[in-house]
Amino acid sequence: MGDSFDFDTERGQLCPMAMHVAFPYVDILRYGGALPGQEPGTAVFACPDVDTLNIFRIERTDPLDAPAGGGVSSI
Repeated sequence: MGDSFDFDTERGQLCPMAMHVAFPYVDILRYGGALPGQEPGTAVFACPDVDTLNIFRIERTDPLDAPAGGGVSSI
């Protein structure tokens, strides 16, 4: 897969348009929710920029495996 970002410490490195779309999914996964039709602990979505074809996959990590604070490890 491509680049990965730690949401808690590197969110400023992601395009603001993509971050705007990612945030609801990050929030759902961060608080233990699940998305219908997606693998448990993951979300797949597309960039809203019509001139760019980027598909993102985010996944929730086990808080025991994550750096201090846990949460979503990559976008």
